[in-house]
Amino acid sequence: MILKKLNINLVVSIFYVFMLLMFGCSRSAKETVLNIDRDRLIYPLTVNPTSYDVATVSDPRTYTGLLQHIYDRLLVYDTNNNIVPSIAEDWEVSHNYKKYTFYLKKNLVSHDNQPINAYNVKHSIERACHPDLVSSTAEKAFSTLKGFTDYNQGIKKSIDGIEVVNEYTVKFHLHRTDSGFLSKLTYPVASIVPLSTKIAPITDYEELVGTGAYKVEEIVPSSLIKLSYFNSFHTRCKCFKNIEIPIVTDLNSLVAKFKNKEFHFCEISPDDVRSAVDDKELQNKLLKVPSGSLFYTELSAIAYKPFENPLIRQAIYHGINLVDIEDTILNGTKMYVANSIFRNVESNFDNIVQFNPSWSKSLLRRAGYNSGSDLPELVIYAPEHRKLGRAIAERMCLHLKQNLNINCRVGVIVWNDYLKKLSRSKLPMAIHRYTPNSLNVQLVLEDLLLSSKNVMKYSKYNKTFQQALNKLNAVAMPEFSVSICNDIQKIVNRERLIMPLFVKDDVYLVQDGVDKLQFNFQGPMHLNKAVYRNRF
Repeated sequence: MILKKLNINLVVSIFYVFMLLMFGCSRSAKETVLNIDRDRLIYPLTVNPTSYDVATVSDPRTYTGLLQHIYDRLLVYDTNNNIVPSIAEDWEVSHNYKKYTFYLKKNLVSHDNQPINAYNVKHSIERACHPDLVSSTAEKAFSTLKGFTDYNQGIKKSIDGIEVVNEYTVKFHLHRTDSGFLSKLTYPVASIVPLSTKIAPITDYEELVGTGAYKVEEIVPSSLIKLSYFNSFHTRCKCFKNIEIPIVTDLNSLVAKFKNKEFHFCEISPDDVRSAVDDKELQNKLLKVPSGSLFYTELSAIAYKPFENPLIRQAIYHGINLVDIEDTILNGTKMYVANSIFRNVESNFDNIVQFNPSWSKSLLRRAGYNSGSDLPELVIYAPEHRKLGRAIAERMCLHLKQNLNINCRVGVIVWNDYLKKLSRSKLPMAIHRYTPNSLNVQLVLEDLLLSSKNVMKYSKYNKTFQQALNKLNAVAMPEFSVSICNDIQKIVNRERLIMPLFVKDDVYLVQDGVDKLQFNFQGPMHLNKAVYRNRF
């Protein structure tokens, strides 16, 4: 019997156990009134777009704030966090979970009126996996496709595992089971592009010809983005006719611009939350929503040789006071300090990151260091644009200096350099915000362990760890992977490969009249004007 649409509800429920459910131009006073156009939605993008290419974008704000409106995918997440068809109309999965057949909607067109069909699906994924494009996420998403490696290395001219059956049917053939394959088809890298889209990276906004609900009308670099509803979009909805996205990189000005009614809603930082709570004009406009964002630290034994020793890793973690970080930095917002990533693991992890400087000093001595000052300088890195990450890094350095006498400082680098160094394990210790692309437990775990593999090779648990990963790769159904993930998580915690800090609730300021905002775990679903009351 053919299996229809895998039910991921169980996976969703598992995810939420350990991760609780993200987002100018100067105007005259008259122009800042939001009720001038009921068909226009305005919200800020707090970063200059880091990429115009869905195959290479790695900044979640660029994707969720801009590119997800321009490009469509076979599958998407709905507001209930279920995977549903988008360009696809239906799909089937074979008995051995190695063949996925998708039946596409008919009469689809791109923004320049080109037909969208099964050939576009094959072209889009092969483009993303092409060696000349150098996508950082293509391998993670599509490595289980038959022939991926030969194509990605330039040996073959196409991916054997993508079969165009006919104009409206495409099959994916996997060389092994992949419980997260459906989730991966919701990734940005799985976005469908017109056949005219070249292999070369899209670097100019004028090349943004998409397949999604909105098309580009105008982009003023570093200032403003204007989108308009694509009337030939396959799903008819009560969508806004226009979306206007002012680029506001000065985060300190967000609240003032919101007060000036320059946008309908915006996400704000913990510092701004505390101020808003005490502001009579704003306190009733706060909206807190669950988020999938996890803040954590990761270590590199390649960049910092002492981290080869698990005693040093343990000493660092026990010398950092997470309660102090929560009290002094996360002011005003409810954040959840997590001692383990998977909270359903049947073990007591209370002592894993418990603040205990005396024990840290003892661990240092056991590792051969009489004092923390005997260690090389430790640099804790954070991205330049993430104020919260920098604040956490600064607080951690303070703890390590005061409690362990470790020579520590904060390193701040631009986002693209940060990602490159992080992926190559060139950062000794880094504060990272992980926002998952899916709710699949296995995929979340694999993402979080990417940087840990260079520490794990020094681990006495390496064989057990690798065996567990091999088991995970053989899992066919997402719900079957839970117990294996738990085993891996025990090793991760034991070896101090990742230090979870907290799961973050996102906080928004929302103008009066904006009601019933809908969210999924990736952020606000703000395309449908039916969720807004007509007070604008």
